[in-house]
Amino acid sequence: MQQNMDCNHTGTAAGCCAVLNSVSGSTVNVLTLGVKNDGSEDISEIVNRETEKHALYFPAGIYKVAQPIFLQNPVSGAGYSRTAKVTGAHTWLVSEIKNDDASVGVLNITAAPAAALNIESLNLQCSSHECAIRIAPECSGPHMVIDKVGLFKVQSYGVFINGRGSRPFFLQNMTIWGAREWPVPGVGIHLEGGTCDNRFSNLEIMGCRISLELYRGYHYGNNLHLWTGSMCGKDNGTWWRGTRSIVLKGAFLNASEVYPDTSFYALEACDETASFHLHNIFYWEDNSAVESPDYDGAFFHGKGFCQISGGEIAVMERGTVNGRMQQVRMAGQNVKNVVIRTNLPVAAENIDKLCAGDELPDYTLEYTQTGFCKAGDFVLASASGCTESRLTLDNGEGYLIRILRSADGVLEQEVQPLNRLCRKGRVQFKEMGNNVYSLFVHNDKEQTLRFRFQTVVMGERFRPLHLGLLRNTNNSERVKLVLPQL
Repeated sequence: MQQNMDCNHTGTAAGCCAVLNSVSGSTVNVLTLGVKNDGSEDISEIVNRETEKHALYFPAGIYKVAQPIFLQNPVSGAGYSRTAKVTGAHTWLVSEIKNDDASVGVLNITAAPAAALNIESLNLQCSSHECAIRIAPECSGPHMVIDKVGLFKVQSYGVFINGRGSRPFFLQNMTIWGAREWPVPGVGIHLEGGTCDNRFSNLEIMGCRISLELYRGYHYGNNLHLWTGSMCGKDNGTWWRGTRSIVLKGAFLNASEVYPDTSFYALEACDETASFHLHNIFYWEDNSAVESPDYDGAFFHGKGFCQISGGEIAVMERGTVNGRMQQVRMAGQNVKNVVIRTNLPVAAENIDKLCAGDELPDYTLEYTQTGFCKAGDFVLASASGCTESRLTLDNGEGYLIRILRSADGVLEQEVQPLNRLCRKGRVQFKEMGNNVYSLFVHNDKEQTLRFRFQTVVMGERFRPLHLGLLRNTNNSERVKLVLPQL
């Protein structure tokens, strides 16, 4: 029979009692064991002894940890914080461990448990290069959950897992903060060892050099905010270049609502077997990379495969405080319906920042103004090439649009009417400079002009832009342009 849980989980030793637990036998309030929650005494010896016997509950308070704790049963607390301020309002395990590497953690699991060994509703603050949570070597066993946990001042690894088996680890509702001193390796979550089918849900990993690092296995996630900006508010000249939001090596990640944020490489595939499958992404850079000498970052980098469906990437002009990333386009990858929000001008030198993928542009535009209304922008960033599109107006007019530049540099432009509804001079090209040619449709009355632009073929760097996916940084459509005459 389970006894009164409220009695067991009070914040004082008086009146506390053990509670039977179907997973590990019993849950014991650590204050009944002589542990202090005012930060005055090291709790390591007592906790290491008692974790062999019970699941342990830590009421709200501050607990000093001077030696690594090796868990053998679950631990839980009275709530976690999303901020780094240590107070007695939540459960805080504050490390005083001094370690030069990641060989130990504040909390450690070194053997496969007989029952689910969960860590829930508490916070850990690191003091040196110890991991916050370290699970190794090659642990598996019953499914483990790390839920509602905050990890702060991480210099090595927030969570280090060397696991095996299927579905052993679920990490959810977590906040992980790096340290201010440009931490190296500074990894939020690292997973290796061949474990697969792990879940990552509702994570915010902030100020770590690498947010999520997955080596081998199949993994799944949703609602991930991965900010790798500097906690110092500026770069030290080298740290920014090593920042990554997600790194895969021999791993597969299927995730949705993914927000890589302020990274030199947002996504990195370390080998040909690495595979990203992402739905609804968002990317932005803030000014925490200021003073970095580097401007050659990229959204995707590596040898593997990347499939992205939906989302938005913001890219700014080089030289602005938040304009570090210069390579947005993921050549050869399967990227669709990703909006580019930018203040960059349409020019051949910006082609890698004005489109995310190589999908054939297919969009609809509508005008109500009188004049020549822009229907398309063609960027000719290669010495030769050909692009062919079709323009269809709502009234039935259809035009074949072709631009070709031969190897000897001769440029040909063609607007071919496809039916008897077409009117001579209705659709025309205009050279805009910077190897950009725009296509305009004349609207001779103040009436709605609506048309569909569809691309049939294009070159890698000789192509129309997808004007349906191009937006200004102030949320307006930046693609519309009406000229009184050409």
